[in-house]
Amino acid sequence: MQQVTQKSSSTPPSPLSFVLFSHQRSEVLRSPRSRRAHRAHPQEFHLTDTQIGLLGSAFIWIYALIGLPLGRIADSASRKKLLAVAILIWSSLTAVRSLRRQLHNAALHPA
Repeated sequence: MQQVTQKSSSTPPSPLSFVLFSHQRSEVLRSPRSRRAHRAHPQEFHLTDTQIGLLGSAFIWIYALIGLPLGRIADSASRKKLLAVAILIWSSLTAVRSLRRQLHNAALHPA
């Protein structure tokens, strides 16, 4: 019977690790404030308890259904490319949101 020995790896972390760690930290630090700032009250939208429950269920079902094809892509695609595309999409949508808000404010308050 052969014994398998593993070599200890002393390679430093890649720059991608630093980028991912920084992105995750910024999301964790930003998240609680944005949740408090954008918390919607059911009375504000005149929602019943049933409608609130259906919204939560819809989120869970959509999340689960989208997770199936994305899980297959994650298993078969290059991790670096997948992360690069995900961060590109996230950054693009964040930029579009910012531009939309600026255009909305400019339309409401013309100079």
